Amino acid sequence: MKSRTWMFVALVYLFADVAIPAWTAAQDNQQLKDMHSPYTGAARLGNQNSARALAGSINDTNRDVRYTVTEIGVVPGEQSSFLPVVGTVNNSGAVAGYSYNGPFAGSNDFFLTAVAFRWDHGVLHPLPLLSGWPGAFAFGLNNNKLVFGVANNLDNLGNIVQTPVLWNQGNPINLGIPAGYSSADALGINDRGQVVGTAYSDTAYNPFVWYKGKTTQLPLLPGAINGQANGINDQGEIVGFVDFGSSPPPGTGEFHSVLWLPKADTYFVLDLGGFGGPCSGADHVNNGGQVVGFSCDAAPNEYAYLWTGGPLKNLGTLPGGTFSEAWWNNQKGQILGDGDRADGNFVDFVWQNGVMTDLNNLVPVGTPLLNGSPGGINERGEIAATAFMPDGSAVAFLLTPVH
Repeated sequence: MKSRTWMFVALVYLFADVAIPAWTAAQDNQQLKDMHSPYTGAARLGNQNSARALAGSINDTNRDVRYTVTEIGVVPGEQSSFLPVVGTVNNSGAVAGYSYNGPFAGSNDFFLTAVAFRWDHGVLHPLPLLSGWPGAFAFGLNNNKLVFGVANNLDNLGNIVQTPVLWNQGNPINLGIPAGYSSADALGINDRGQVVGTAYSDTAYNPFVWYKGKTTQLPLLPGAINGQANGINDQGEIVGFVDFGSSPPPGTGEFHSVLWLPKADTYFVLDLGGFGGPCSGADHVNNGGQVVGFSCDAAPNEYAYLWTGGPLKNLGTLPGGTFSEAWWNNQKGQILGDGDRADGNFVDFVWQNGVMTDLNNLVPVGTPLLNGSPGGINERGEIAATAFMPDGSAVAFLLTPVH
């Protein structure tokens, strides 16, 4: 089983295993540092603004190629590009992410020099900084090319502080940190322009929705003390989790997957249940109201799930694997996630028609191991993904189905 522990930290959304609050463990960090497996292919491509097909080798195994793979490129002056797990590809194939230098989250420089970008049909567009905020991360975009993310700065004590940002036609708009909190993020957007995120203080974190300049805090389940909003669909339905702290309801765990349903000027919060273990979280909801995420059993083992209105459906694991998490689902029933496999590698998967498949078995030989972040899947089946390389850099890709 992949051990994970809830830990409250400032938002980074560095990779699939680090959110806010972050799932983290020493063994996970070591896996990331080790890149999960040796890379036997060619060195990654140098910095570039235009996309080009990759050459190299993961291994020599023949595979069922279902995707072409295109590298997104890197903002000039930076070393790596990363696509977070919160919806980084829209239905036209545009992608949002960020480029950075140096070690991944290794220092304040990572936050203060990162550059947000939008990539559209082979052209990389660096996004301007919010005035007074020296660094920025783009986390995703909608079908109207509104990009959401955070701007990064330091407070008077030298701690990282973040504010949610919406880039409209490339212009950054500060959505603001809700009153009473010291930092905030934006983690999801719909095509109406509604943005969901979470606000943080030293003692609490709480979900909110922003729309047309108004920020509304989302309600929690009775007894819950904290919560996080992760995604929103075009009907305004929002998913995430609530945290009951050390006193969860009898027979349940501390963290519960929830769905917020809009009702007049407020929201009704629905507990989606779980697999009987200590933790559960909802990551995305599509326009059909279908929710994906993960839940733990009593062991506790962690499994990806699909919710369609009844009990959670356990999606299982990759062959030989011990854990999984579902991050994104489209209207066609395709689900993108990540988990481990028999050789110990941490990899991305696509689930459809009841079958979970290692994404690395569906791309051409020569594609670096997709082990960094399953950034999203759109209605055309295009996938955003990241690979961490042995030299410590990260490479971002768009995978296009072969028709």
